[in-house]
Amino acid sequence: MTPNRALPAVLLLAFALPVLAEDPGTEVPASVRVAEIVKLRGKGPAAAEPLRAALADPREAVRSAAVQTIANELGAAAVPDLLARLDDTEESVAVNAALALVTIPGDDAAAATRAALTNARDRVRSQTAAALGDRRDARFVAEIGALTGDSIAAVRGTAVSALRAIGTKETFPFLMQATADASAQTAADAVDALGVLRDPRAAERVARLAASESPLVRAAVARTLPVLGGVGSHGPVVMGLIGDADETVRMSLLQSLRDHPAADQLPILAKAASDASPAVRRMLVAAARQNPAPAALDLVAARLKDADVKVRATAALALGAAGDKARLSAVRSVAKDPDASVRAACAESLGELRAAEGLGTLESLAKDADPTVRSRAVSAAGRVGGEQAFAIVDLGLKDKEALVRLEAVRALGTLGGAPARQRLVAVAKKEQMPIRLAAIQTLGALKDKEALSALRELQKDPAEAVRSAARRAIEAIGA
Repeated sequence: MTPNRALPAVLLLAFALPVLAEDPGTEVPASVRVAEIVKLRGKGPAAAEPLRAALADPREAVRSAAVQTIANELGAAAVPDLLARLDDTEESVAVNAALALVTIPGDDAAAATRAALTNARDRVRSQTAAALGDRRDARFVAEIGALTGDSIAAVRGTAVSALRAIGTKETFPFLMQATADASAQTAADAVDALGVLRDPRAAERVARLAASESPLVRAAVARTLPVLGGVGSHGPVVMGLIGDADETVRMSLLQSLRDHPAADQLPILAKAASDASPAVRRMLVAAARQNPAPAALDLVAARLKDADVKVRATAALALGAAGDKARLSAVRSVAKDPDASVRAACAESLGELRAAEGLGTLESLAKDADPTVRSRAVSAAGRVGGEQAFAIVDLGLKDKEALVRLEAVRALGTLGGAPARQRLVAVAKKEQMPIRLAAIQTLGALKDKEALSALRELQKDPAEAVRSAARRAIEAIGA
């Protein structure tokens, strides 16, 4: 009798692999083949033979599935198979092979990836470049850079995007070349990419493109020159951009000036103040607010008299955000603006400035006809503080609008102290439920042990929500 012998491990593994069905009389559906390929995932080198067989399948879906799987299972050993698929009769298979190659490490895969970047199919070249850009793979800068001279516009555009993503200094000459692209979008993208590099050598070339017929290119120039420090050295060019006929160009410049402020930008900002577009004037306010020149805030204050409501409101908010108490008088000047949004912005800014001199104005605003204005005034008073602030908050506590009363409760939390605690306890006992709960929560946040007796009393309230809120407030105080 022949003794039982254990089968070799490799043979056992081979038996465990799914076999791609072969039936000479029946064509196996592509979906079945693909499912069989999926089952090979995780099998490693043992899956090589069935996967290579699938690469020869006449159906595109099967070959594509095999391409994606063989790269994961075989790694570098799959490079020759994937390289061959770059010339597949179906473009989608060739693209998938290229995308698989960029994921494999090693010199052989790099050489095959370079072959993909010079493939006869423009989509293969384009998708390979895009994938390398996504991976920030700087090994292929020269090859991707060569694609900026490709005959296909889409390939050139993708190459520029990939170079921008990679962002190394080696991309510079290729991006400079791409600024002359026949496609305005590609040229504009190249200009923006040079801004990402921040290499001042590009400033002269970028400045010349301000004369481009394309607003896309001019807008890119407007975004990039301030980044490259070209405002001072190319003043006339930048001044021309702020007067450009296209609003997008003007907006792009102001956005860049906002993000890269410098004192020498003041004349450009001053010119933008008279722009016919309210959107541009609002962006001017944002840019001037960030500018370090002391006179920049004068430009902001002047917009408080702008014909456009949104510009006036933006200017009021900007002055408060600047935190310069010397601008208090300017902010107070719009307390009687005909538009409620401007008056609300006035109240908000007075709170930001935290100047006691603004409390009188806030008291008037707390009596405004508009509830949003009143709520902003009450909130601002809480931030300013002081005895007069409590008088303003008291107006809010008596307001007919729940929104204002709720804001008054929050303001008491900001003010703190015994006067705030006393008011909060009173509100917690008799008000609409959401306001009661807010008052109880605020008492807990203040961590005032003097509030404990009132909170314990509230634990006997008929409403479960009140009892629960009181319990949490007591826990917050730490009793």
